Amino acid sequence: MVKIQTYCQEAHIWDLLKIVQINRGSGYKCVKELEDTLNRSVVFVATYEGEIAGFVAFRMCPLEEAVLVEGAVKHFEKRLTFAVGGHLVGSINLLVVDQGFQKKGIGRKLMEKVLEELKGKVSAVFLQAWNNPNNPAVEPLMHSQGFKTWKVYEGFYRKHKVGIAAQCPACPGVCQCSMTIYYRWLND
Repeated sequence: MVKIQTYCQEAHIWDLLKIVQINRGSGYKCVKELEDTLNRSVVFVATYEGEIAGFVAFRMCPLEEAVLVEGAVKHFEKRLTFAVGGHLVGSINLLVVDQGFQKKGIGRKLMEKVLEELKGKVSAVFLQAWNNPNNPAVEPLMHSQGFKTWKVYEGFYRKHKVGIAAQCPACPGVCQCSMTIYYRWLND
């Protein structure tokens, strides 16, 4: 059974760091780096049969902070309804489900909680996903939650020298992974 709870730093930080390092292999090498991201976010933790199985970190922010690609900002700002949420959108910073717990509805429950929290506060939600070839589960999850794929940027991390480019666990040498921008309108 999946349970979603609010993040508690003292109880969860080491488990979340372990899940991120094992399943994302991203640039989070120490607790401080992960804490910096989590402290700027609303964080929900998922447990499955009592074990921490994943988490999501999200926040409300200006579009330019949610989407790192200038062309995407120009594309989406034309469509955004600023009457709801001012000039803020929802930005999912981290969505990680331990591979041992995938296909159990955990990612779906986390996404449902995010959308529930943001409904009525923002007009759109964005996720920039690292497309790790060893863990392709994010695309079906996002589409099942009503998100659309806007664009895939091949070699994004290498070209833009973002975080994981020099230390990607999926690629020998410099990262060749792509990045996908997913979006969902909440006022449709």
